Amino acid sequence: MANDAEPDLRALFDAPPAGFVVQRDALAKRLKADGDAKGAAEVKALKRPTVVAWAVNRLALRRGDDVARLLEAGAVLRKSQRLAVSGSRDSGLRKAADARRAAIEALAGMASDLVAEDLPPLTEAQRTAVATTLEAASADAGAADLVLAGRLQRELEAPSGFGDLGGMEVVDLDDSEPALDESDEEDGAAEAEAEAREARERALADARAAVAAGEADVAEAREGAAEARQELTEVEEQLAALQDRADRLRERATTQQRRADEADEALAAAQRTLDSLL
Repeated sequence: MANDAEPDLRALFDAPPAGFVVQRDALAKRLKADGDAKGAAEVKALKRPTVVAWAVNRLALRRGDDVARLLEAGAVLRKSQRLAVSGSRDSGLRKAADARRAAIEALAGMASDLVAEDLPPLTEAQRTAVATTLEAASADAGAADLVLAGRLQRELEAPSGFGDLGGMEVVDLDDSEPALDESDEEDGAAEAEAEAREARERALADARAAVAAGEADVAEAREGAAEARQELTEVEEQLAALQDRADRLRERATTQQRRADEADEALAAAQRTLDSLL
């Protein structure tokens, strides 16, 4: 896709979802006219974002530095998790988790404020779904790339446990760090277990919130469909009225044409009579 389409794509995903399809199709048509058939096809395949996805997109597009700082906090948390699993007594796990949680809450508030510039503020369920998407981005590099691009089409699912820690390596502790005695190991294991349990509980709550947000999106879509059907009915009624008027005008035109033809014939007859008398 041509680089000059990038500003249009940013504008497309920054604008409220209601006008997405019209703007998307216009951009695809322009790209095709410019000879970029592949880019046009890619744009045409884009789906309208949900309200939650759009909120995160607008946040990434307008407050990208703040989102990047959250992702850095997520990286710090993952490192702390690895240290905790390695048995470090100074992993900073709780501090890192608190820092990430605070960053997510702040960004969710920013997203709600940005949405309110064009639409009603986010509902509690939608705001929770925004937070869940941001948490997913902070826990997984692939999700982070999706969020930073500002082109989400649906919200992301909550990460399980500590997030994507597949292939996590145990960190070698500094040789100068004292060895852990049995009680320290038990304390560290208990702390890690408590953190894991807390993370699972948050993930469950976030998943429930995401379901609630999905239900809200479905309700919103159904409401939009009902409005569209109502508008279609009104247009059809107007069309029927116009068709009825067109029929009446057509009948009137036919009648007037017949009268005109009859008048022409009468005039021709009168002219012939006149000619015969001269």
